[in-house]
Amino acid sequence: YYNIDKRTEEIITLEDLFSDPQYSTKLAENIQEQMLEQMQTQEDIVYWLHDSAPEFAFSAEDITAEHNFYFDSNGRLVIPFDQYEVAPGYMGCPSFVIPKTVTENLFLNTFMNIP
Repeated sequence: YYNIDKRTEEIITLEDLFSDPQYSTKLAENIQEQMLEQMQTQEDIVYWLHDSAPEFAFSAEDITAEHNFYFDSNGRLVIPFDQYEVAPGYMGCPSFVIPKTVTENLFLNTFMNIP
């Protein structure tokens, strides 16, 4: 995914969106919550978390400044992962929609009102 700031015509990275340096930790916490919820409600869903596969376990370090992202039609941040990155191959390329309640206090003012 390429994300271009139309005002400056520059490519922006995930890190460029946030004022809070702990953004990756907060995003990872939300993604882990979503992973756990999906695994609890659907028996065919598996994600690599600390208790299930420590050697592949997803953590905040997996969300870097250069991690792919995009915004959905409702202006919510979406964090996608490649196949095999956070789950077995049959799960495809999972992506996680981050609720605005998580991002609203993290975004720089410039990116607060993405349509």
